[in-house]
Amino acid sequence: MISKSIVVQQLVLLLKAKGVSEIFVSPGSRNAPLSISLNRDSFFNCKVIPDERVSGFMALGAAQATGNPVALVCTSGSALLNYYPAVAEAHYQQLPLIVISADRPAEWVDHGDGQTIRQVGALKNHVSYEVQLNRNPVTETERWYNEREINLAINAAITSRRPVHINVPLQEPLYELTDKPSVTPKVIEASSPKKTLSPVERQKLDALLAKHAKVLVLVGQHVAQPALAMDLGALADEERIVVLGETTSNVHGKGVLSTIDRTIDGFTEAEKKELAPDCLVTLGGAVISKKVKFWLRSNRPKAHIHIGPEPLDMFMALTHHLDVDSTEIIEPLQQNIPAKEWVLSWQRVHALQREKHERYLMQLPFSDYTVYKALKEVIPSDAIVQQGNSSVVRYMQLFDWSRELWFYGNRGTSGIEGSSSTAVGYANYTDRPVVLLTGDISFFYDSNAYFHKHVPNNLKIILLNNHGGSIFRIIDGPSRTKELDTFFESTHSFEAAGIAQSYGLRYSKAENEAELMAGLNDLFSDTSAAALLEVKTPRTENDVVLREYFEYLKKA
Repeated sequence: MISKSIVVQQLVLLLKAKGVSEIFVSPGSRNAPLSISLNRDSFFNCKVIPDERVSGFMALGAAQATGNPVALVCTSGSALLNYYPAVAEAHYQQLPLIVISADRPAEWVDHGDGQTIRQVGALKNHVSYEVQLNRNPVTETERWYNEREINLAINAAITSRRPVHINVPLQEPLYELTDKPSVTPKVIEASSPKKTLSPVERQKLDALLAKHAKVLVLVGQHVAQPALAMDLGALADEERIVVLGETTSNVHGKGVLSTIDRTIDGFTEAEKKELAPDCLVTLGGAVISKKVKFWLRSNRPKAHIHIGPEPLDMFMALTHHLDVDSTEIIEPLQQNIPAKEWVLSWQRVHALQREKHERYLMQLPFSDYTVYKALKEVIPSDAIVQQGNSSVVRYMQLFDWSRELWFYGNRGTSGIEGSSSTAVGYANYTDRPVVLLTGDISFFYDSNAYFHKHVPNNLKIILLNNHGGSIFRIIDGPSRTKELDTFFESTHSFEAAGIAQSYGLRYSKAENEAELMAGLNDLFSDTSAAALLEVKTPRTENDVVLREYFEYLKKA
């Protein structure tokens, strides 16, 4: 069965033809023709998520996990606007979301009709394609237009790896069905999204790298590509280049210096200049570390090559942009003649800072920092780690992690609103354990992430509850204001036990190191249910521990 609406038939059949099977639907009446038609076709896997903001981030997590376009369907009005945070995040993470919004007939917009807003162009700043379809395509031209635009929108999601928006005006009656579609829409094939170096680009790149012996590769937010991580690690281990990775770069393991902040804090004033690269190669998206940004902006390389869809000029030094796959840089780097003593100097500083790090951990009082130390000891080797924003991603940067772990976080816009929902969405599309590591403000803000029937057993949540946004005690500006407690930290006395009970999450709590270790072991050993471990840490001591850590790193 399928809706009698021709525009709905065109859209559903073209989604199916292009293999878009994962659909996140939020309940509503205006989108009923779409919801019913998608649900009645066994090709589609529809998940019903009442909260559109949650639905958007769950779809984002699904796109992270599968690498494929994921569709969202909502009713008319403000429902569409609730997708926007996830759409913006997906834009900067280069994830293909297909936003399908039901709408009222255009003649009623701005004339007092219920649940009617200006939906056309609502997402325009963060989508690669948008279209308003004909609601009643009667003529051949109108049907051709709809078919073409649906094809081009879905193709844009596939090739640009960015969100797209399809707005679908629908008129009553909404619930009429038919056994057989009355149209057979034409399929326009998408071009291949694979991007490789042309011979001319390769020649220029080889010539550029040949001019510079001090080559540093910095990887920002990047999907997990184990082969890329291994190849970069091997080049670094061969003392050909220096590779700096972050947790969200998914470039870890032997050869890679993946603890940027603690390594740079070990530089003397002379080393800040001596260890600066002549040539910087950046891969992927956003970089978390403020320390590396400040250092490279103060010691700009002679050449900066960025590889990725956008020409990201993060260090005011961009000279070359290549829109190719990250793996295309490996062969040119293998031909590079290295400055081995420079590479060895980097490795010596990194090794010294690791020793200091390990010594400090031996005297560590119970705090937020203790959670990360304990997690490193017991986390399953095949885990997918979804990180909350603010302090969580920064603490994670201070530890060396194995190559088998994959790390994600919403660092496109760095907002706190969808971390939990993204983790839940990802967990629905993998058999591996998904570990959500989140702070309390982010967790409570996104508590609707569990308000549906799709919370899988492989989801394990570690909630650091220090009763406020502790990141603001670490940042120098807010920490010196009298408004710190109320306007920045948003201090509170809430606990998560009630939320866990409401949504059926297995719950436990830890308030000291012994309880923490027991709680973590229990969390990962029981695979029968989604579970939440709430760790209570001292709000006013966490920043002191972290500040003392960085002071310790600076000591000779």
